[in-house]
Amino acid sequence: MDRMLRNITFNYRLLVFVKKNASYSYVKRLLNAFAATIASSQRYNQTLTDFLDLLACHTMPATPPASLDAPADSAPALLRLMGGFNLTIQGVDCSHRLNYDKVRLMLAVLALAQARPVTRAQLAAMIWPDTETADGRSRVRHALHTLRQAFETLPEALEADNTRITLRTDMVQVDVLSLLGDESTPFRIDDPQCLSWYRGPLLDSLNLPPSDTVQAWRQGWQARIEIEMAQCRQRLIERYVQENDLPRAITDTKRWIEQWPEDEACHRQLIRLLLETGQREAAMLAFEHCSRILGERLGVPPSPETQALLGLTPRQAIIVTTTATRHHERDFRPLAIVAVTLNWRTPTRDAELAVEILEQTRHAISSEIQSAGAWSAPASGNTLLAYFGYPELVERPIENAIDLARRLSGLPMHESVNIGIGLHADIALTNADKHPDAAGLMEQAATPLSWQARHREILLSQSALQRLPPRQYITLKRAGRTDHVLEHRPGTAVVPRLHGRSREFDHLAQQWMRLLPGRPPTGIVLTGFAGIGKSLLVDALAEYAAKTEGHCLRLECRDAWRAQPLQPMLHWLRNQLEAGSARLPEESASTVTERLYEQFGLKPGQAAMIDALLQSSIRQPIASDMLEALGAALLHEAVHGGQPRLIVVENLQWADPATLALLRGLLGKPQRTPLMLLGTSRQQPADDLCQTLQLGPLNEIDMAQFVMHRSRQIKLSRKQRQHVMQLSHGVPLYALQLMRQTAQDLPLDHSSSLTDTLCLVLRQLDSGTQEIAQLILLLDERPDSATLGRILALSSDSIDTALVRLRHDGILMTAVDGQPECPVLVRLALRRTVPRRTAQRLHALIARHMIDNDALATRIAPHMEQADDPATPLWWQRAARQEILERQPRRASASLERALSHAHRIDTSEARRLFEFECQLFLGELASATTGPGAAQTARAYEAASRLAPADNANAALMGLWGQWIVSQHTGRYTEALELARRHLRVALDLQHPEAEGWAHYAIGQTYLWCGHLRDAEHALEQSIAILSAVPANDGSNIYGQHAAALTHATLALCQALQGQGEQALLRCQAAIQMAMQSDAGVTLAGCLLLCARIHYLLEDIPAAAALCQGLLPYMPATDQPDPWQSLTRAYAALPRALDGQDTAALEELQSTLPVIQAGMPTLLNSQLCLVARALIAHRQFDAAQALLDQADEINRSQSSYTVEPEIQCLRGDIWLASGHIQQACRAWSLARENALRHGLLPYVCWADQRIQKWPAPDELSQPESATAPQ
Repeated sequence: MDRMLRNITFNYRLLVFVKKNASYSYVKRLLNAFAATIASSQRYNQTLTDFLDLLACHTMPATPPASLDAPADSAPALLRLMGGFNLTIQGVDCSHRLNYDKVRLMLAVLALAQARPVTRAQLAAMIWPDTETADGRSRVRHALHTLRQAFETLPEALEADNTRITLRTDMVQVDVLSLLGDESTPFRIDDPQCLSWYRGPLLDSLNLPPSDTVQAWRQGWQARIEIEMAQCRQRLIERYVQENDLPRAITDTKRWIEQWPEDEACHRQLIRLLLETGQREAAMLAFEHCSRILGERLGVPPSPETQALLGLTPRQAIIVTTTATRHHERDFRPLAIVAVTLNWRTPTRDAELAVEILEQTRHAISSEIQSAGAWSAPASGNTLLAYFGYPELVERPIENAIDLARRLSGLPMHESVNIGIGLHADIALTNADKHPDAAGLMEQAATPLSWQARHREILLSQSALQRLPPRQYITLKRAGRTDHVLEHRPGTAVVPRLHGRSREFDHLAQQWMRLLPGRPPTGIVLTGFAGIGKSLLVDALAEYAAKTEGHCLRLECRDAWRAQPLQPMLHWLRNQLEAGSARLPEESASTVTERLYEQFGLKPGQAAMIDALLQSSIRQPIASDMLEALGAALLHEAVHGGQPRLIVVENLQWADPATLALLRGLLGKPQRTPLMLLGTSRQQPADDLCQTLQLGPLNEIDMAQFVMHRSRQIKLSRKQRQHVMQLSHGVPLYALQLMRQTAQDLPLDHSSSLTDTLCLVLRQLDSGTQEIAQLILLLDERPDSATLGRILALSSDSIDTALVRLRHDGILMTAVDGQPECPVLVRLALRRTVPRRTAQRLHALIARHMIDNDALATRIAPHMEQADDPATPLWWQRAARQEILERQPRRASASLERALSHAHRIDTSEARRLFEFECQLFLGELASATTGPGAAQTARAYEAASRLAPADNANAALMGLWGQWIVSQHTGRYTEALELARRHLRVALDLQHPEAEGWAHYAIGQTYLWCGHLRDAEHALEQSIAILSAVPANDGSNIYGQHAAALTHATLALCQALQGQGEQALLRCQAAIQMAMQSDAGVTLAGCLLLCARIHYLLEDIPAAAALCQGLLPYMPATDQPDPWQSLTRAYAALPRALDGQDTAALEELQSTLPVIQAGMPTLLNSQLCLVARALIAHRQFDAAQALLDQADEINRSQSSYTVEPEIQCLRGDIWLASGHIQQACRAWSLARENALRHGLLPYVCWADQRIQKWPAPDELSQPESATAPQ
């Protein structure tokens, strides 16, 4: 035996030499020979084990073993043809060496020849069918040369002579042949391996030549693969059923349906398993899904065999199929895309060299994309696309996209190759045809960024920015645009101050300080929904641990790693090794195994084991010694002996079983150094090894401190901070998102990262709970169990169970009164993730429920619109009428606009025309009440109504004439207005319509009044009052209310006041106001009050006019757009202050009313100009006052109106008086008196007499005889 040991020592030295000069396969054969030699002795078996560990430390880094997911009897080479192309030789990925598709196709043809030789002529005719024979053979030679370069470490696998080429399938394991159990290969795989090895159709990633021979060859093999996969699935399910492992059978079947959606057998198997486990509702949903897929993709319904499982009749199956197809929608999910564009930077004459280098770079990038687990889209030109978040649903796909982008940016490449990278992330639509980017919308956002990026630069879209902390990117202004560039080494985040978690922090700190060596570690898991503040508490404790001389290391579980064992640990190890290698001198050439040995103090065997793990993809169960080695790496990281350690593991809800096993192993036994394991999870831990600390929302005081502290840098106002506190519901993440949106002036529904998180939460709910959540998002009121149950026809138990789950996941919060409430930020973030057809169906259910419960039309109409119901325009019209009753004219106008936008849904053209006519007429009324009867908006509405009025409908013609009269009257076209009023009267008499007749007389009287024909006006208004008093009051659904006739009384009062009947006019006006107040009609009441204020003004009782309008102002609706009614009211209310000559603010307020009056009520502009001119005179701004009076005089002449002519002349006299020219003032007043007497405007006679009596003219004329005021 001693001699044998000496031989081993000698041969070990020999192996070190062999390792440098021979292939790894030869080393492996020698190791096997040694094992066979000393297998008889247990002692020397142990010696051999130690020897193999020592040998592995030297050999593994240079020539790593085959991937750990290969079978035990794996071949020296592995060729994968299903899905993406991959060639591994001696454990090294050699795919990049086959740098164009046709050489890969040639290798596939040789592999599937089943170890039989293939002639060169056959290969040339099959792969290069369009070339000449000599050229084809030349290309085969070139492809063979490329294959030999790839197989340089295993040359015996490829045999070739002058005519034939053979691939030895006893040395190269081909996945297709192993799957089919072909006799030409000795390598076998079982059913689970068959299913795990299938990654897609045969050669799916290659661009195959459009040759009938190639297509027939590929289709034949693909058909054999599909048949074998179906049989394999059936065998596996039968085994699960025999073992009574139905949950695993259901899980695997669901995964197979995603992979083979068109295989009805998979659907049928899932339905059968669900029925066997008593889940009939889920089985019905599975049948609906099956019906939709088969109907859309194959155009056929489910087979009678599938229908019979549920006992459905053919008619019932048709109904289910139709419903499933109708409610199908695309899929919303978080998605990230990396676009990579390659360019040749320098001009070259050697085009072949440039193409070859670019192709090699493309293949290198494709390999990186594939190794990153991205979904690679077919590239166009020199642009490659990598999608993250598909097909697996991932909450933060942008993290994986950033990792890939940084790796690609640092990829070694030829100096003439330029690489630009663009990164975009958003909630995206996924096509039903298994494409992650519906209509290429994500590609359209990312690709231009890659074009604009400079060499090795990563540009971010605006949507991606919202998903990243500011320290991860920089913003640059260049070339007339703003670029956001991803930082390669982002700054370290400062640990923020902790708010509102003092009790929890004290508990954690106490547990930390109680740690003792030699005791089992302390394990604590912080639980709560996303955003509640778990990581903030972890950061605070980590900072505390560092200050108390502890050592903290952090692991992070990601949702993208759930199917990759130990990825959190391996990711941490790679980062530690990278940081350690950066500290080594440049001349150091230590291997990974040696660095693991030195940096973590591991045994040689453990270091070699971890090294192999880092270089391989793990699929099979992890051995206990591997977990022990990883635990040793965590516990033996280079820290001071006895130093307490804090191991933080974030997002344990995504931890894979192997990672959980590793953590359980650490917690299950005493450690030499004090150790605390702190985890965060959105779910309760499955075992009781750890303490659980549940976090809830912060209270109001703590939330106020949190917002105050975090808003210092962005300087939010007090009102903004209160807004953040109100909408955040005590959740730190919501508050941070709201502060960021407020600082950047973004809308509330622009919560990008929150939308990603909640979208994943929503998608992970079962279908019933998901539907309830979507219904809550669309409701405008707080949900209660009874309402939800009635809308969805579900039991209260089902609703309550769903509400509990939604509270647990953070979609619902508990309000102060204990009822569920959906935060506004959550509602707006998630609404965009509800598919359109689902939203339409739910809105229809909500609308039907509201109609059944006699809800207001204003609440029903939005849901009818979202449901795309044909009755939408009618409901918006009803909503407008409801808003009129609520005295909301502006909202009623918006409702009518929406009604008109949906008018195309009315079936017949006649009904649609009449509907549009009524809406336009209604819009005219509303516009006259809001923007003014003379505004352009009012004119447009009434003109449209006139065009739409049915020719054979006399009532419609009557209403059209009324609208035309309103526009003409209030724009000062009195001749035209008088003619329209008379036509209106004639039509009303023909129709024997008393109400229309009464309003026709009102129109005639008002036109006469503004023209200055007071007696004619009085007569017409008296006729109007007599007729309307005998007409029953209307229903109040118009803008003027039930007692619109009050306007005729107030107008008659003004007419009487102008004729000198002041007291009678005031009494009549007071009666009109009382009448208007009975129906609370805002426009009618405002009109009566303003007419009364005008009467007080004419009687020179300006304080009474101001008091009347000051009392009216609080009752006028608040609006950002002032209307003429408000402007008139504010003018009279401010007039006394403006006339004192000191209050400039009142003067400015008066002047600001002029543009509004001019736009909305041009017919009142001349009187308003006089009002402002009077105030300007008081402020001794004579030139400005004179200009306004000239403008008013011009309006009078253009409109042939003289109702305010005496006022203009009186004010000109006031200007003369204020400038010291009493003689000229008296002349102007005398002229005003003369004109007032001529037209019967007796109040102005009083104005002139009072002025003349107070300031009589001197006996001798000392001034020029002119009545024109000085300039």
